[in-house]
Amino acid sequence: MGEAVKIKHSFSQTQLLNRVGSRVTDEIAHEARRKGTVMLPLSAYPTRKMPPAILEAMVAELGVSTHPPSAGIPELREAMADELKAELGWRPDPDTEILVTAGGMHAVQLALLAVLNRRDQALIFTPSYFFDGLIHLCGGIPKSVPCDPDANFQMEASMLRPFAKARALVFNTPCNPTGVIPDAAEIERLALWAKKTGAVIVSDESYDKLVYDDAKHVSFFSSKTGRQHGLLVRSFTKSFGMPQWRVGFLVGRAEWIANAKKALEWTNLFGPHLNQKIAACVLRSNRSWLDGVAGEFQRNRDALLKGLKNIEGVRSTLPRGNPFVFLQIEGLGKKDVAFSRMLIEKHGIPNTPGTYHGLPGWLRVPFGGPIEAVREASHRLTTAIEEFHAKVG
Repeated sequence: MGEAVKIKHSFSQTQLLNRVGSRVTDEIAHEARRKGTVMLPLSAYPTRKMPPAILEAMVAELGVSTHPPSAGIPELREAMADELKAELGWRPDPDTEILVTAGGMHAVQLALLAVLNRRDQALIFTPSYFFDGLIHLCGGIPKSVPCDPDANFQMEASMLRPFAKARALVFNTPCNPTGVIPDAAEIERLALWAKKTGAVIVSDESYDKLVYDDAKHVSFFSSKTGRQHGLLVRSFTKSFGMPQWRVGFLVGRAEWIANAKKALEWTNLFGPHLNQKIAACVLRSNRSWLDGVAGEFQRNRDALLKGLKNIEGVRSTLPRGNPFVFLQIEGLGKKDVAFSRMLIEKHGIPNTPGTYHGLPGWLRVPFGGPIEAVREASHRLTTAIEEFHAKVG
């Protein structure tokens, strides 16, 4: 017999990836339901029903066999441009400066593909959303910029000084999971950092409508410098309660959008026609069915925090935006992944461990949904935390 052939295996970029943390915990919750656990109906986005008139208007679109342009249907890009004009006083060119995407996460990925070269550094303020895998997929190197819990997890341009060679910063405001919202002065300082270093800031503003108390969301594109040195990401999932439709958009300089469009074409050619049609219809509607959403989330946030405030050994953020409370449990440490699973399987509380957000010992708990479910979550959390402390104490 001939000599055995030795096969040299190469490693793909995907081998650097972990799973997306929220999808892992969603699978755990699905299996728990199958086995009989009653999960609390807590969510991370509005759950209002869309008016029947909008859905009925889409019936005719079900039979459409033509496919949309790669950049997205023109009427949706026009509506997006008008939306930003009304908000920011600046209207991007819908033909060259807007790209329709399959949700906000897809928009972040395309933005990074447009601006990163292999081995480029991309910064992430942490704790954070699951951005590191998107950077790995682009061949970049994610670099964490830790935010201090004792400073309320503030994200500041001064923290970026050691990273003058970074090519990009993935920036999220309101921040998931901490709920931090930088003010206009800090946004301008971040934009000036980008101008000085030549970095590009990818500003994920998926929770722009979920802000509380006297807080105000300040878009990175409210700064003229920001518009020159950034790419803006928005999502219909959270801002318009449309998670099942997976529509988002990317806005920025024409050359970056052109690069992002090429990346979109080489991954899925174009987005679904029907999803884009309904998004355009929503933008042109009066959206009265979404009235009061932020107030409901604020009410739920306050109810959850009220139920947790007297639990010994628990520290929590006061989110000024976003649909999550971020909790630190004394003594939890790297046991947060196991504790998270127990909360889901035994107590029916949706959550994500802080390890998946870059900070072990913490938990991200959503507070969208019926107020009764939020109050019940605080009771169940109290029981679970007391059980944990009794076990380790």
